[in-house]
Amino acid sequence: MKAAVVTQDHQVNVTEKTLRALKHGEALLKMECCG
Repeated sequence: MKAAVVTQDHQVNVTEKTLRALKHGEALLKMECCG
């Protein structure tokens, strides 16, 4: 799946990630569309 990762310097990077159990403070969102 693709993940939007916010870095410490407030940049957003889209990377490919494998699905795993969520850790405390994480959220999994399903996007229907983006534009």
